[in-house]
Amino acid sequence: CSQTMDGLGEATDEELQEWMFFFHMERTGCDNSSSGNRYEPIVGCTRKAAIPIQNGSDGLLLLLNENIPDNYDVFFNGWDRTGTPSPSGVGIHHPSGDYKKISTYGKYPVESVTWSNADTKQTGARNAHWNTTFDETANGHAVTEGGSSGSPLFNDKGLIIGTLSGGTSSCEDPNGLNLYGKFSFHWNKFSENTKERMDIWLDPQNTGTTYLAGMSQDGQTVEAGLMAPTDLTARKTTDGNIELEWKAPIYQQIIGWGDQGIVSQFGLGDPFYYGQRWDTNDLTPIHKKTITTVYFTPVENVSYAVYIEQGNRIYEEDLTDIEYQKTNAITLKKPFTIDAGQDLIVAIHAKEYNKKIFPAFADEGPAIDGKGNIYAMSDKKWATFPTEELDANSCISFVVTSEEGELTNSASLLSAKKQALNPVKSTKMTIIRSEIASSSPEGFLITDFTEPTGYQINRDQLELVTLPASSTQYTDKNIPANAPVYQVYALYNDKKSQPVTIDTDTSVDNEQIQREEEVSIQPNLFSDQVNIIHNQQVKLLEISASNGKLVRKIQHPGSIIHTGSLPQGVYFFRMTTDRTTKTIQGIRK
Repeated sequence: CSQTMDGLGEATDEELQEWMFFFHMERTGCDNSSSGNRYEPIVGCTRKAAIPIQNGSDGLLLLLNENIPDNYDVFFNGWDRTGTPSPSGVGIHHPSGDYKKISTYGKYPVESVTWSNADTKQTGARNAHWNTTFDETANGHAVTEGGSSGSPLFNDKGLIIGTLSGGTSSCEDPNGLNLYGKFSFHWNKFSENTKERMDIWLDPQNTGTTYLAGMSQDGQTVEAGLMAPTDLTARKTTDGNIELEWKAPIYQQIIGWGDQGIVSQFGLGDPFYYGQRWDTNDLTPIHKKTITTVYFTPVENVSYAVYIEQGNRIYEEDLTDIEYQKTNAITLKKPFTIDAGQDLIVAIHAKEYNKKIFPAFADEGPAIDGKGNIYAMSDKKWATFPTEELDANSCISFVVTSEEGELTNSASLLSAKKQALNPVKSTKMTIIRSEIASSSPEGFLITDFTEPTGYQINRDQLELVTLPASSTQYTDKNIPANAPVYQVYALYNDKKSQPVTIDTDTSVDNEQIQREEEVSIQPNLFSDQVNIIHNQQVKLLEISASNGKLVRKIQHPGSIIHTGSLPQGVYFFRMTTDRTTKTIQGIRK
């Protein structure tokens, strides 16, 4: 919840006893003329924790006065307190007290911001809020309104990462601010006072857990964050067997030095590169993994390019379709494979600009010397900003995925002499205070990716075999008379992912059921969400019902599409890439 409910003031204990909570206040479609559910109420609550918006994050934790009856059939949402920015997700809310609405984001990642309200003269804790810009879909462009306050923001794993405080978005300004207090700040960052922190209530045994999966009322958990296998295919062999093949699950993390919160803006007068550097020790967990996306904020009237350098490998891509004064997620035309034996530089090249313009942004600092604060002129001789000029880190971060790439034309520098980076004073450097309120996604230290411990294969809902993690194919030699449906789960010790499903009834003898590996959906039989495989290649996703009606249209979709609001039935996912258009059938169960 929101502590202030967007400026309405803090409720008294007596008023909380009269608060009403409604469950299932929703309709079958976005249009309020569609049929609605009978919603169930509960009256009264007590306040357990409250974090103010002034110098805080505006959080409120309540305990209902009575247990929720079993026949309400509610779902308890899980949460993520890591503070990790999400590239996509949804906000679920009741704008102006309306029936439930679902707002989708994915074109722009969430950004760290500081709450500031000139009318109430309130300023939140630094970078204690997320800002998100919702996407335009087939149902219109989502915004938040009065009545949405306190509603949850979900990440791409379906976990709560924030609660709405307010903003400036409206139907007239759909790209305005939607500011959510960070759940990671609600947790324990405001105060040691037990009434001003949520951790002692949500993790009373102090287990240190960083996320908690959601749970249905009957106790069934929905494990979050455990990805399913990708690119499942099946083919009939000449001897009548069915051969299944799949790829390992794909994870991603956002990496960058500093907190990425924009504070200052700088320029050097001439074309220059600004970026960040990672040494071989930093890169050990992500050897042969791939960089797919770079985040940065461009300034108008500047020509930019993404620049990546590692040993004798250089990747440079000119940028044309960008939005100024806003964080841009630049999907690389070709993913860059990381060699952990060589230092890595990820940078932005400010190629052309007027000398009175400041093309680059930096955080508050202090600089992570030799890593977060590097730059070079056209000679590409890298140096660090002198601390007396700019003691801060450049605002740039990138996405690395667990998918392995191939290293070509790469000579390892494990035994080579490394270039020393020294501060170089530049008489051309000019720095101003930035007027941009938002920031790039926060970067985090590189961590090991979650890896499956095995795979489980089901045939027609019954377990068929369990395989080690090294196996990504299986041949079924005992084929039933009917065309079987296979499900493949990724196992993680005693837990498992959602399944990816393939129906062999659509097969042709000796032909792969699913040929294209670039883009796909999983599972084909879904309920609340669908995974878009290789979503970074999809420029446009269109979801149509079986009657041909377009129900969702998303540009540059995220890896997870939330489908809980769709009625049961058959849907067609039409995915347009630079090379082709592919349509896949799915079933909402």
